Amino acid sequence: MEISKSLKKEIDKLLNVKQININIADMLLTSYEYEDIVTEKKLKEKKSLGLSEKEAYFSLLLDFFQIDEEDEESIDIANKYIFNNLKECDEKEYLDNPYVKLVKAKELKNKNYKLTNIHYLPYQGFALDEIDVTDYPYEEYYKVGYFKNKFSYLSLIKDDNIWMSVNPNEINTMKPFIKDAKGNVLVLGLGMGYIAYMMSLKEEVKSITVVELDENIISIFKENILPVLGPTKAKIKIVHDDAIRYLENNHKFDYYFADLWHNPEDGLPIYLNLENISQKFKIPMNYWLNASLKAMKRRCLLTLIEEYFMGYSDKDYRFAKNPMDQAINYLYKINKDIKINTLEELKKFLA
Repeated sequence: MEISKSLKKEIDKLLNVKQININIADMLLTSYEYEDIVTEKKLKEKKSLGLSEKEAYFSLLLDFFQIDEEDEESIDIANKYIFNNLKECDEKEYLDNPYVKLVKAKELKNKNYKLTNIHYLPYQGFALDEIDVTDYPYEEYYKVGYFKNKFSYLSLIKDDNIWMSVNPNEINTMKPFIKDAKGNVLVLGLGMGYIAYMMSLKEEVKSITVVELDENIISIFKENILPVLGPTKAKIKIVHDDAIRYLENNHKFDYYFADLWHNPEDGLPIYLNLENISQKFKIPMNYWLNASLKAMKRRCLLTLIEEYFMGYSDKDYRFAKNPMDQAINYLYKINKDIKINTLEELKKFLA
């Protein structure tokens, strides 16, 4: 890898934005773990100071993040990244969803799993939708939602950990792919069968082939979810196979969709592998959390650029402690001979 020193100023700007993106994401993810950051009582106290509900909610978040409201620079960043992306959600919008109406909690034969309802408390924040990413310098904006009342949603729990769920984020982030699906569809990853069923409701969709490796997930779906779905479930076919292996040998579908990860961090190495297969066989792949995965890939590429200026070499990319390291090592390997001399070449590299 060779990068012109004349780009160092631009790269420093990008690295600064990258760090802000990471800080905001970490702050929000931390806040989602707590149920009592914003409560009706706390909101009432803030609103008594003349604040609107949204302003009061934002102020409580600032208190949790320990941001001094006199710190103008930090407040400007928080306003831009958080306040402008806060939204009160409508329960009815989600409870009227066709899948949500049909599939309910129930006891499972496999005692390692539970199909049960979990909930957000009133005013508890959560990730509402996919992120928005600007053009250069690639600012990442996270949408934050909350309900005024307690809101329950269906989840599959494995060994007391949330394995999968059909929550507002899942429903919102699946909408573009459901809208675009047509013809004979290939879905990599079964999950709780949400997107397969929602695609089946479309007249434009003739069939949905779902590839899933985990026999437990297939059994739970076939025994507990598939029977309660409507007549369009006949379009859904489950194939027990490794998704990557299946994709490499099957290229005759009209629409391709992959959802093989829980979040962008653990999914990035798989995403990069799928990108490679997509390019090799000219398959127009679609990826759940595509914008987030591309943002994670861009962060890794910026890390490589930063490490280039720090003098890193081949020996520094031998081992991986986590999925992000794995992705960085792979990206180093395929980009080690690249030369970047202009801003346009830098933008193309990070696109």
